[in-house]
Amino acid sequence: MGNDGDTLYFFNQYRGLQVMTSARPPVVRGTLPVAAAGEQLYLLDDTHVVLLARDGCNWGTDAESQALVVEIKQGSRPPSASLPVREPLRPAGLVGTAL
Repeated sequence: MGNDGDTLYFFNQYRGLQVMTSARPPVVRGTLPVAAAGEQLYLLDDTHVVLLARDGCNWGTDAESQALVVEIKQGSRPPSASLPVREPLRPAGLVGTAL
């Protein structure tokens, strides 16, 4: 989960990415279903998030993860970029825009 002022970003394996207001009650601004287990979410800037997701269906050693760059706009949007990750995902950090 992350926040940017009045906007909340929530990423999990059941609903994918949800972008919503922090008002009470929250209003969902957009969603992106992701057919994978949500691992980590990073706010790159005020228009992009990076999602680290692992394949939720294949738990063997050949399971592939991915890093998704998503442009944040009103409504649902496909990922701007996707990068496969063959190694297991590990906790990461963001320094500036470097992951």
